[in-house]
Amino acid sequence: MKHILLFSLSLLFAIKTKGQIINIDSCGLDTKSILNKWEIGYFKRSIGTLQSMDLENKHFAFAYGDKGSAIITKKDYFERWGRKYFINKDSVANILIVLTPEEKVSSGGYDYVIISWSKIQISEKSRKKLIERVRLNSEIRL
Repeated sequence: MKHILLFSLSLLFAIKTKGQIINIDSCGLDTKSILNKWEIGYFKRSIGTLQSMDLENKHFAFAYGDKGSAIITKKDYFERWGRKYFINKDSVANILIVLTPEEKVSSGGYDYVIISWSKIQISEKSRKKLIERVRLNSEIRL
C-alpha cells in the first residue's frame, strides 16, 4: 500500500503524452535560456512545429502580449500560465519565432523566441523590434 501511495504521488503532476512523460513540476525552475528535458517535452507537445526539431542546447527567449511587447523569463512563463494551463489540460497560445543566423547574432545568441498571448502576427518590422527588445532585456544564462 505504501508503494502504491508513493507511486501515485510521484505521478501527481506528471502527464504521459504520446509516450513521453512531462513532469510539469520540473519546468520553469530557473531562468536559463536552455531548456531541460521536461521543458523540451512541454514545448514539443504544445508547439507542433517543434516536434521534429532537436532542441538540446538551443537558446530560447520568451515574450508575451501583442507582438511580444514584454520580455519575460522561462521561469515567468511557467509561473504565470504554463504550469496552470498544463495541469488543467489547456494550452497557452504560443507563437514560435525561429531566428535566422543573422537574427541570432542580433538577439544576443538566441535560436528561438516564444511569444505567448499575442493576437497579432509578427510583421517584419515587428520582428526587428522584438529582436531588439530581446537583446536589450534578456541575457543568455548558461
